[in-house]
Amino acid sequence: MYKLIALDMDGTLLDSHKKILASSQEAMKRAHDAGKYVCLSTGRGFAELVDYKEIFPYLSYGVMISGGLVMDLKSHEVIYKKAMTKDQMLKIREVASRDDIMVHILTAQESMTAKSQEEHMDRYFMSIYQNMFDRVCTFMEDPILKVSERDDICKINLYHKTPEKRQETYELLKDGPFAVAFAEETSLEITPLNVTKGAGLKALCAHLGLDLKETIAVGDAPNDENVLQTAGLSIAMGNASKEIKDICDVTVKDNDHGGIAQAIDQYLLGEK
Repeated sequence: MYKLIALDMDGTLLDSHKKILASSQEAMKRAHDAGKYVCLSTGRGFAELVDYKEIFPYLSYGVMISGGLVMDLKSHEVIYKKAMTKDQMLKIREVASRDDIMVHILTAQESMTAKSQEEHMDRYFMSIYQNMFDRVCTFMEDPILKVSERDDICKINLYHKTPEKRQETYELLKDGPFAVAFAEETSLEITPLNVTKGAGLKALCAHLGLDLKETIAVGDAPNDENVLQTAGLSIAMGNASKEIKDICDVTVKDNDHGGIAQAIDQYLLGEK
């Protein structure tokens, strides 16, 4: 019945140590060999996939940057991309400049931030990403000052020192001309309006000629809600928030104990 599975990364495909379980890789290979589409559905940009080349042979497409970029991961063809406008970026710059907020900018190919803040990611509850940022980021002295000069920015992440500071920023941005979503412990993800993982899945299905009823989405966090409600079957990881479990059709094991293999084998491949 199902032809495509879209996997969130952090908290879903990746375990608590940001690794991919062997059982997940093996299940992805089984799905690929069976002619199924195994796709990513992630807030990450292409530059941030560098550590996971081992799964690329089993991946067909990536819905990345929270739906702002859809790419064929084999040919690197861009299927869909939506960048932020100058007005959107100026509003974000106005708010982000008012406090000690770490600004992280994603384009189709780049991941950019300030080195002075990146060196202290623990202050923003993001230390688990430190090593990756060290290797994949383009460093700028003050990236927020540069945003209005670019026409290829698909997403801006704002990392805060406390949940209360994040809430303050959210209140200032929530009615702006863009979409704002909570992520991680103290982060906000900002994308153009109508850019969601669900919209990215729709664009991918249109490209492939698939019906959304033929798709499965797997996730764990609030920024997965839209794609989970878009796909034909929604699967929550065992470590997902209660809110996500409540909206999903089924729940599998957590990201440290074979949840991805269960989702693929039981629901995509239909094995007992």
